[in-house]
Amino acid sequence: MKRSSCPPKTQIRILKHQRYKCLYCRKLFGSVYYINGRMTIINVQWDHIVPYSYLRANPENNWAAACQLCNYIKGDKIFAYMYLAKEHIRKRIEDRYSILEAFIPSVSNEQDPETWAKEFAKYITFKNDLGRRMKDI
Repeated sequence: MKRSSCPPKTQIRILKHQRYKCLYCRKLFGSVYYINGRMTIINVQWDHIVPYSYLRANPENNWAAACQLCNYIKGDKIFAYMYLAKEHIRKRIEDRYSILEAFIPSVSNEQDPETWAKEFAKYITFKNDLGRRMKDI
């Protein structure tokens, strides 16, 4: 069987099921992070859970929405259980990458200091919780 893309209806079903987050790291698609100091938008990539190189098929239940970093790290590796894939990816991220969600306010501090301060407080809370959430991967 020829390698193919994830069908659009399957993409929609998977995105809804995964709540528009990466299957492996749970980052929200479209959010902005600094990865090793470089601003990056988290994009969806369609991953074969069992790599195509092993199955040589594209069954509908073998697709997952993954961010670009997790898809790169997982590559063509195969795991007996999903938690092992997540653990492998989490460990590689901890060892090799510095990740921080970017603070992108909806208004400038000069335009609306109160709204800016609320958004910044929310960002700081997220930043402080990031370590705990990464352990849940």
